Amino acid sequence: MAGRSRPRRRIAARRVPPGIHTRRDGFTLISVIIAMMLLSVGVLALAGATQVSMGAVNSENTRNVALQLARSYLEQVRGRDAALLVTEPDTRIDETGAANAAGRFRRTLTVEATADSALVRVRVNVSAQSGAWPVVMETLVFRPTP
Repeated sequence: MAGRSRPRRRIAARRVPPGIHTRRDGFTLISVIIAMMLLSVGVLALAGATQVSMGAVNSENTRNVALQLARSYLEQVRGRDAALLVTEPDTRIDETGAANAAGRFRRTLTVEATADSALVRVRVNVSAQSGAWPVVMETLVFRPTP
């Protein structure tokens, strides 16, 4: 029994009509090229979307820094003597709010009278050098009449 081998069965080969593909044929060169082109278009679209997304995130970060600078400066101005408040020209500032000629931001303080002589309108405008939308914060400050 150990030396005997089972006789092998012969499988009859199927005849396939010309033009009909079987599973053994595989992929054609054209189908591989088309698949590669579709994949590359998808990857390029994803890369473009990533670039746009990163630009939006960077712009929003810059705007958040400008908002923080405007809030901080407005609080400093509110702490000053109201009788001494005057309009200030454009000032270049850095991310910490310190005056710096090479700063990325520009800050302006505008002090305007209102219809009520005891109130003045104080407006802080902070804009980024990159051209992001400026941040404008405004408040009314009580200025006692002498």
